[in-house]
Amino acid sequence: MARIRYAILAALTVNLTFTPYANDSHYVLLLPVWLWLIQHNRLWLLAWGLSWLVLLRLVGFPGEVLFALAMLAGVIVTWLREKPQT
Repeated sequence: MARIRYAILAALTVNLTFTPYANDSHYVLLLPVWLWLIQHNRLWLLAWGLSWLVLLRLVGFPGEVLFALAMLAGVIVTWLREKPQT
């Protein structure tokens, strides 16, 4: 079951990180990933600050990509730390 959970989280974060579709207000679709990361480590509450980087879009920089990259890094780090059994 853990492998399926990590596969779903990784698929969601990879798709929202590397598609032009996500470079708008669709980064909110990463909230389930963020909540899951908070369950594993409370320090991910600090990642909420990265969600404000979307305001960088006002000056022409797609800041929401940094939030998506942080969520992707969090899923990978959590997976490596727990290493689900095959």
